[in-house]
Amino acid sequence: KTVEPEFDTFNVENEGTAEAEPIIELTATQKATFAMISNGVEEYNLIGTPADDDVQVVDSRTSVLYENGSTINTWSTATLEMVDNHFIKKIDGTMGTDGAGIRAESYGTGEKLHGPAVFKEISPIQDFEIETTFDIISRREVENFRMGINFLDENMNMLGHIGIKDNSRNYKRRTPLARYGPYRGSGRSNGNLIGDSQKNDQARETTLFYLRAKREGNTFDFYIGEWQSQKHIRSWHERYRDINNEYIGRLKYITLYIASYADRVTPSRLRINSVEVFELTKATVDQTPYIIYPGDVVTFDHTTADILLNGESRKDLKNFGGSFFTLKKGINTLTITPENTFDTVVKYRERFR
Repeated sequence: KTVEPEFDTFNVENEGTAEAEPIIELTATQKATFAMISNGVEEYNLIGTPADDDVQVVDSRTSVLYENGSTINTWSTATLEMVDNHFIKKIDGTMGTDGAGIRAESYGTGEKLHGPAVFKEISPIQDFEIETTFDIISRREVENFRMGINFLDENMNMLGHIGIKDNSRNYKRRTPLARYGPYRGSGRSNGNLIGDSQKNDQARETTLFYLRAKREGNTFDFYIGEWQSQKHIRSWHERYRDINNEYIGRLKYITLYIASYADRVTPSRLRINSVEVFELTKATVDQTPYIIYPGDVVTFDHTTADILLNGESRKDLKNFGGSFFTLKKGINTLTITPENTFDTVVKYRERFR
């Protein structure tokens, strides 16, 4: 059964003869430092931190660049030095949009990987986060592609890379990619934290990936998740602490590229749905940061004892006292807080009616 309440306090009736495990989906309409569902009998589930009256609420992430294809014509053509030229041998063709994201309108020609690459310059920032979604439809094994984002400092030094590739003519391959620093050869010792060992050679024809690169201080944090049915069915998460401070230059350049191999047929869709860059700041002891933004979806899944934020498992945000409670037999009164912040959907299956 599905309940879509109009108010933050509402009733859910469980007509089964046993307790039921709900799935509560909260879609944010404004920023929040926490999300909580309670049942009025001292049971609740909670992520984040409710802000006390004497504590300042702050944004720890400030968007400094957003692109969904609508202004891709304002980006400049990149050079080979702004991508991984060990792999990309020629920048050619044109980057454009299909109205839903960033696409290669043409790939040009080349004997190996070739295609369009563009870059944008931002005011330099120290701590940052880059988020993007890649939407791929590739139906034939012979298709070979590579798409990604490189990020560079003020002196054009490569800080890192995130992407997806298919480098096989025999499989529908999807290989997630994440690296700190410039390309220095294969292997983890050369900065490749996510790569060939995580490849999937039985990929679905249609695959959607969420990719995130973050650097705070001298610590890099990479996350890639594959979407299916509103959650990440597989994910990869790696961190690296740059103890020698080799890659701590301020971020200034963002490069997007989409490439095809030689004269292979190109996939039906290689699209960067959007890319956003955030400047990160640390909250002080008397500040509480927002963790939820408009459009974010928080899912309290009491059937699997998991908490998702936009499909990503985030039980690390769970409050220690929270629990995955059940719907008791009869009427259950639930309350969502903070008030006037979420659109709510509750799903549950009645048992033994």
